[in-house]
Amino acid sequence: MDNITISIIIPLYNAESYVNECLSSLKEQTFTNWEAIIIDDGSKDKSLEVCSEYIAGDQRFKIISKQNEGVSITRNKGIQLAKGDFIFFLDADDYLLDKNCFEVLTNLAQINQLDFIRFEYKAIDNHNNYLFNNRNKHIRKRFYHKIVTPVDYCNKIAYNEFFLCFSFFKSSILRENNIQFINGCRMREDADFIIRYLYYCKKIMYIPNEYYAYRKHNNAATSINLKNYESDLKLVFDSLNTFKNKCSNIEYKKYIYKFLSTLAAEQRCSVHTKYYKQIVNNFPIKSTRYKLSKYRIAEKIYLSLLHLLRKINICINMILK
Repeated sequence: MDNITISIIIPLYNAESYVNECLSSLKEQTFTNWEAIIIDDGSKDKSLEVCSEYIAGDQRFKIISKQNEGVSITRNKGIQLAKGDFIFFLDADDYLLDKNCFEVLTNLAQINQLDFIRFEYKAIDNHNNYLFNNRNKHIRKRFYHKIVTPVDYCNKIAYNEFFLCFSFFKSSILRENNIQFINGCRMREDADFIIRYLYYCKKIMYIPNEYYAYRKHNNAATSINLKNYESDLKLVFDSLNTFKNKCSNIEYKKYIYKFLSTLAAEQRCSVHTKYYKQIVNNFPIKSTRYKLSKYRIAEKIYLSLLHLLRKINICINMILK
C-alpha cells in the first residue's frame, strides 16, 4: 500500500486467547488507510498460528516473527518498519472500543496539525467485563479538545500518567529525533518514551473519548517480572536524567527535574535509593513529594490531601457536566 496514514504496531506474545478480538477491532474501523505490523516476540503458544489464519488475505496486515527479546525491542522494530504518517501502539490482548476511533484521531490530527493526541480507556478483565469507572478524565475537563503545549500537557493534564496505548504519535517526530524505547526495559518504559517525544512537539490535544479496552490480567506485562521493577526504573531514571541536558526549553527541563525527583521519592526503599539521592539532591528544582519524603508523616498527609483534592475536583466536574 502507498500513502499509508496510520501504522499500528502490535507486539505479539502468548496472546492466542485474545488476539482475534484485537485484530477484529481493527478490521471494523471506518477509517481503512492503515497498516498493522504484528511482531511475534517468540510466542510459546499458538498466537502466531491463530493470528496468521485470522488475517489471511488482508494485505493491510504484516507479520514478522523473531526470537524473544522483550516488548521494547519489539516496538522499536515496529517503528523502523512503519510507513504511516502516524503511529499507534496496540497490545495483542487489548482492543479498540469504537469503530470510529481512527477516523476521529486522524481528522483531529490533520485539521489541527497536531503532534500528539491523548485519549482515554476502559479497564476490562479476561471476560471483557469493565473493572472500574475511569473518573480521572473528569479532572482534565477544562482541557477537553484544547490545543496545549508540551509543558502545559505535562504539568496540567498528564499528572505523571504516561500511557503508551492511549496515545497517537506523529512518525516523523519519532524518526527525526531517533526516539526509541529503552532496550530491555519492561516497566515505565512508556513514560520515558513519551516524555522524550513530547519535548519535540508543538501542538498537543487531550480528548476524553474512551477508545481503548485495556485488559488487566495476571499474564499482562505489568503483572510479571516485578523483581526487576527497580532495575527498570533505574533505566528510566538514567535515560531522562541524560535527556534533560538536551532540553533548551527551561520549563520543560523543570518538569523533568520534578518527574525524576518524584520517581526517586517513590523508590526511597529501592536498592538504588542512595544513587537517586546523590543525583536529585543536586537538582535546582524538586517535587514537593521529594522534599517531604524524608518526613514520612508529612509526605503521607501531603499525598492524602492531593488525593482528596482530586476527588473533589472529579465530583465538581461530574456535577457540572
